[in-house]
Amino acid sequence: MFVKKFKFVFVIVLSLVLFFVFVPLSKKTAYQNTKELQQQTNDVKFKKGEQLYRANCISCHDAAMTKIATAPPLGGITKKRDVKWLYDYTRDPNASKFKKDPIVMQIRAKNWGLMPASLHLKNEDLDAIYYYIEERYQMTLKGIPVPLYFRFNELENKNAQWCIHIVKEDKPILFARYNTKKQWVFGCKEKHTPIDWKPTTLHQVFDKDNTVDDVSFLQVGFYAKRSSKQSEWEFFKE
Repeated sequence: MFVKKFKFVFVIVLSLVLFFVFVPLSKKTAYQNTKELQQQTNDVKFKKGEQLYRANCISCHDAAMTKIATAPPLGGITKKRDVKWLYDYTRDPNASKFKKDPIVMQIRAKNWGLMPASLHLKNEDLDAIYYYIEERYQMTLKGIPVPLYFRFNELENKNAQWCIHIVKEDKPILFARYNTKKQWVFGCKEKHTPIDWKPTTLHQVFDKDNTVDDVSFLQVGFYAKRSSKQSEWEFFKE
């Protein structure tokens, strides 16, 4: 009887210890993440790099710096490449000196598309971009999510359509395509006929499900799909 009572008391005490140790720890971690996000928001170089990254890189590279999109993820790139090489390649990847460059040949061998030249970027711009890349990469590793923005081209807002199941039956958006007509198409997992597609706006789609932000960088001829709203997008070339 005494042994059973002792075990019961021991379990209660152990549970209380674990609760008071790990719950404050999780709160502290959440607080630290929020505080770090606020600090980065007030970081002028970070903000400049973010703006330049969204203007010049986000159409092909992942926003969290860890996932493969239509181009490789960039997290940790400054630890893998010489800075001068990195800046020169970013400005003009088609320069003659890169034709037989072993790193470039390795990239091409994996069938990655040619990166467009960015001759307009100055050293201070590239400093900010790669600073942002590495800071954002570290934030991702710490579990700090990338804030969701409306990143679609405003000029294409009305150039979109979605299936009637998303509107009438509240089906989740599981498919996205940016076709050769530069039209955005969003669908669910149901089979569709031509009459199932209805015009919409990109703002309506974003208001319906802001996780479509993750496909806003799709280029012409690419599409993305996922198995559920909670799962990750997978990207494909048609």
